[in-house]
Amino acid sequence: MFLEMITESIDELKSGKMPKGKFLGKYMEKLKEVAGDQAFRYKRPQVISEGKEPDNNWLDYIIKLNDEEYKYFKESLNGQKV
Repeated sequence: MFLEMITESIDELKSGKMPKGKFLGKYMEKLKEVAGDQAFRYKRPQVISEGKEPDNNWLDYIIKLNDEEYKYFKESLNGQKV
């Protein structure tokens, strides 16, 4: 579900049209629909590794990509050339 939502919102996240907090709010809302009372177990799939850095997540990673890296990252999500 997280990957699907990232793929749908990647351009808005990268451009800043969709703030990270708004995306996370939508994600948690959808997660509660799917997982109900167990949603809290899945609330952090955006973490890249076990580091404690506040920007150790996929959302910050995508936002910080330079244009060329972003192009290839987006291609890999879509499984095709942009």
